[in-house]
Amino acid sequence: MFGTMVTVLVAGCGSGPSQVGSAVIVGKTAVPVSQVRDALQWQLDNVPRVRQLQDSGNLPQVSRQLVRRRVVHQLLDVATERAGVRADEDAVSELIESVGGQGAVSEQAGIAPQRVRRLATDQVLLRELGKHYVPRLTISFVGGIITPRGASGAAEDAARELAEKIAAHPDRAGTLLQRTDKSVHKENFALSDAVRQAPELSTSALYGASPGTVLVIQPTRSRGSWMVALVRDRTIDASAAGAAAGNVDARLMTQVGLRMLQPVAADLGVKINPRYGVWDATAMDIAPSEQEVAGYQFRSRTVRS
Repeated sequence: MFGTMVTVLVAGCGSGPSQVGSAVIVGKTAVPVSQVRDALQWQLDNVPRVRQLQDSGNLPQVSRQLVRRRVVHQLLDVATERAGVRADEDAVSELIESVGGQGAVSEQAGIAPQRVRRLATDQVLLRELGKHYVPRLTISFVGGIITPRGASGAAEDAARELAEKIAAHPDRAGTLLQRTDKSVHKENFALSDAVRQAPELSTSALYGASPGTVLVIQPTRSRGSWMVALVRDRTIDASAAGAAAGNVDARLMTQVGLRMLQPVAADLGVKINPRYGVWDATAMDIAPSEQEVAGYQFRSRTVRS
């Protein structure tokens, strides 16, 4: 259980922090390369599977996971403050014990024992953040699905080309999207409905993007199709009750919580040291390069309903 949940976590100028010596800068907070290097060395000394990854030349992947955890932690500090969300200490202890205790978590997550509680706290905070937003968040969007045909990558290229056209002419989005294999038009699509009817969409960039964003995402990765969507509205009802989040699977709720960090990342800015890769807002992860991101996001000139 904890191993699955761990996957969720895993450049300044002027007066801001310097990229020199920083693994990542989130807003005005820099995480030094030395901190990531020390964490990696601990894994090499204590986690056999990481030593195996070193032998196979896959250590960059491990480093990216370590940096990502620190990005998520920094974003959580801000997101939970904004939402007024806190982690219950008993819930943190219960999560650790449910996996077998501190030693088991340390082994599974590949972190030093003294960092276990911090990691578990972040997991609980992600879940609570999801619970906070599920009954409150609603989006409206128009979109279309492009299915694979012919050469590999053709659907992705076609989707990106269409997204760029919509970003340039958002008032023609409906007409342009008629050329796709399947059109989608959702008004007031509540997150509480999405987690039950379309769980993959509920954790996608659709629910994290600001109005006016044109997205190119894979709604279901296993099928290879691409969705092009213009987000027209994103509203949060601060007065909504939390009961609607009651029966949602805890792992899905954690993924929803991760997606709710996307607006914070956009506000603060996330700058990754090139040695680790680039920030991929669509996946809320670090991609090895710009050519390996999970999707694309474009800002439209204007948005008309």
